[in-house]
Order: sequence, then structure tokens, then C-alpha cells
Amino acid sequence: MYSYYCEIILCGIINEMETFIKADIFFFVSTISLVILTLLLATMLYYGIRFSRNLYLVSRDVKTEIDSVVIVVRTIREFVENKGVSAMKFVSRFIPDKKKTSRKKTVKKDK
Repeated sequence: MYSYYCEIILCGIINEMETFIKADIFFFVSTISLVILTLLLATMLYYGIRFSRNLYLVSRDVKTEIDSVVIVVRTIREFVENKGVSAMKFVSRFIPDKKKTSRKKTVKKDK
């Protein structure tokens, strides 16, 4: 009878030890996966911040260039309005004349 109780107690202790070992393995694996997940998240956050900073710098440069283009367009418009030059005449300065640019075609004769 004594051995029966000892066997039950020992089996209970062994079962509890196996459960404890399984729980210990589970917590070890979950801790490692949490550390890896945290490192991945920190890396993504770092590159996300760098990307948004670069995007901010590019948008600031584009805004500066757009402001300078607006100033040039205003200057041209004021010039056209003040000098009384028609828009077509002004634009025709930049478009090449078809008569001046046409070349005569030379035909090569075969020997």
C-alpha cells in the first residue's frame, strides 16, 4: 500500500515537472519571438522616420522651386501686359519659323 501511494505521489511530481518544463520552454520561445518582433518593429520605425524626413525635405525643395516658377510667370505676365505685346507675338519668338528651318532634300543617285 505504501508503494502505491509513493507511486502516485512520484507520478504526480513527475507530471508537474513535465508541465513545468513545457511551460518553461513555452516562455523561453515566446520571449525570443518577442525580442525578434521588437527588433523588427524598431528597424521598421527607424527606416520609416528616415523616409518621412527625406519626403519632407523633397517636398520643401519642390515648394521652393514652385515659388520661383510662380515669380517667373508673374514677371512674364507683367511684361506682356505692360508692353502691350500680344501673347501670340510673344510666343512666336520661341517657336521656330517653318520656312527658315526647312531644308532642300538632296537625292543621291546610284552609280
